[in-house]
Amino acid sequence: MVMRIQKDPFKITYLDKAGNVINENEDQSMGWTTDGELMINNKIQSDEAFWGLGEKPESSFNRRGEKVYMWSVDAWGAELDDSFPSWEEGRYYMATPYFTSSKGYAILFDNSSRTVFDMGKTDPDTASFGCVNPNPGGELCYYFMYAGSDDQYQKQLSKTYTDLIGKSFFAPLWSTGNIQCHYGYTQKDVEEVAAKYRETGIPLDAMMVDIEWYKYLCTPTAWNNSNFPDPDGMIQKLKDL
Repeated sequence: MVMRIQKDPFKITYLDKAGNVINENEDQSMGWTTDGELMINNKIQSDEAFWGLGEKPESSFNRRGEKVYMWSVDAWGAELDDSFPSWEEGRYYMATPYFTSSKGYAILFDNSSRTVFDMGKTDPDTASFGCVNPNPGGELCYYFMYAGSDDQYQKQLSKTYTDLIGKSFFAPLWSTGNIQCHYGYTQKDVEEVAAKYRETGIPLDAMMVDIEWYKYLCTPTAWNNSNFPDPDGMIQKLKDL
């Protein structure tokens, strides 16, 4: 890969060794606003697709034409204010400030402020990312990765990305087994379902209890005593099974 840096106006262009453009800044390339926001603006190629940015329910697999905020909060269990984006722009589920492009590159934006990725929604020719009001901050720091144009580029990008953020740990044996999950469990339900699994001889390695165990909204600090009157006793019964 070759980086071409233009000083005035400042602009970065990434090229492969044959001179083909991989990615390039817009002329209004990057910088800060007077109120502390920062933004990086890249040109979108005509046939380019984008993937990544974490699981969001109100979106498509190809992120092109979408605007996604990295400022997640539990949609049903939080006290909301104007910091939080709308439903369709990333209010809940995973915030992953990393995307890959069909042009063989990936970008990781290393900023934990209220960040946004506008992948051609505001301007169909521009993909932007940065930190925005009402909670801007952090550094203008991002990683640009390139893996070539063959059909293995996604695999190579994943390797490079995890070289930066860390590799997955080796999962414990129980995690490959049968896991029972349900929304709406109470302690009575959990104990009865677990006992029924054992009674019928169906393997069961873990049970997931959704938000019914929270005492206040979705704050994981205390058990809901109405739904789970004796958590210690329940856990001991599960351990015995």
